[in-house]
Amino acid sequence: MSKVRIGDLIQRRKELIKVEDAVTYKQVTIRIKHKGVVLRGTQQGATIGTKSQYVAHQNQFILSCIDARNGAFGIVPPELEGAIITNDFWCFDINEERVLREFFYTLIQAPAFDEACKKASIGTTNRQRINEGFFLNYELEIPPLEEQASAVTRIVAARQHLSGIEAEFNHQATLLTRMRQAILREAVQGRLLPQDAHDEPATELLARIRAEKQRMVKEKKLRPEKPLPLLTEADVPYALPQGWVWCRLGTLLLTLQTGPFGSALHKHDYVTGGTPVINPANIKEGLIHPSINVTVNKGTLERLSGYLLKTGDMVMGRRGEMGRCALVTEKETNWLCGTGSLILRFSTIPYLNYLALCFKTSLIKESLGLASVGTTMQNLNQKALYNIPFPLPPLAEQRRIVAKVAELLAHCKELEAELSRAQAAATALHAAALREAFAPVPAVAG
Repeated sequence: MSKVRIGDLIQRRKELIKVEDAVTYKQVTIRIKHKGVVLRGTQQGATIGTKSQYVAHQNQFILSCIDARNGAFGIVPPELEGAIITNDFWCFDINEERVLREFFYTLIQAPAFDEACKKASIGTTNRQRINEGFFLNYELEIPPLEEQASAVTRIVAARQHLSGIEAEFNHQATLLTRMRQAILREAVQGRLLPQDAHDEPATELLARIRAEKQRMVKEKKLRPEKPLPLLTEADVPYALPQGWVWCRLGTLLLTLQTGPFGSALHKHDYVTGGTPVINPANIKEGLIHPSINVTVNKGTLERLSGYLLKTGDMVMGRRGEMGRCALVTEKETNWLCGTGSLILRFSTIPYLNYLALCFKTSLIKESLGLASVGTTMQNLNQKALYNIPFPLPPLAEQRRIVAKVAELLAHCKELEAELSRAQAAATALHAAALREAFAPVPAVAG
């Protein structure tokens, strides 16, 4: 190993070009974290403001003088031959008398090269430009040419192994995603578990829900509801097992409420350390994750008391990802429903965890998509939401389904963890190969 200046390995090349209005040009972008040099797009010269630009050629080393410290550098691929770049991108020819091209490709992935780019970057935090003189004079440990070829062979073998592992990981991850979807699909189609003839049929369950609603209307705890349209064969996507029944989602709902309008909340309502406001962004993977930066004071809660969450409610985002929802636990009771969320209050007779499970399925998500209105930002339509067809099993089977799904999804999570460990091991192997490539070769005793 010997210390070599980066400037002895590469040489800056400035091939100036004047952008012509009638010509279409390819433009370059360099992704950070070693994600490569890619096409940003094509543009007619007439629409390009900076007329003096530079030409990039395939196999050149190119870096972003602003983001090189973040790994924004790489090799120009063949498809970007002749692309134009501004002065914020620098191109270099590789000096193959000092470094093999393949070894240089490996070198720029090494931590030492990242360090050189970081140390050569100066300026403010967000606009640190690389200092060309410092960068080119920075010294790296480089083996002789004859040893570089051997190092490249080891690196290529490790990279191929890593690539194979990552391809298999991606394949297995895709299979796991499909498996999760299949588990949920089978669950709501009544095919995950055998039916038990001793279970009370879902028609009886619906009858008890209707009786509960009638009682609440009589006690003036619930407003009378308009009858929902009867379901026809054309309304339902598949046949259900014996004991199950299709119903409208509104049949299971006691109330459906939109969070307060944005005008109901003011800047002075928000405080540090107050009560969380639950917006769609706070609902992730069936759980509520409050933001410490979006909380309101006690007075706001009193003014908007009609929008407070209660244990057993389902809070659902009415914008963005369809079906994003979570059941409210005792911990989240009396938190405030946000502007972009809905409060679904169900009858307590069906098993709430089964209802929440259904909202994770493609069946309900697709129905929610059809129940959305708007162009640039879709919102769930409450009337359409009430009318969504819903597969309802007997109550006892609902509980068995939820338990079985939890068991199977836990197994999927274990498999995913095993895949992640395998991928981490392969990445560590590649990193070790990189370190070995730049480690001094021990002298052979004569």
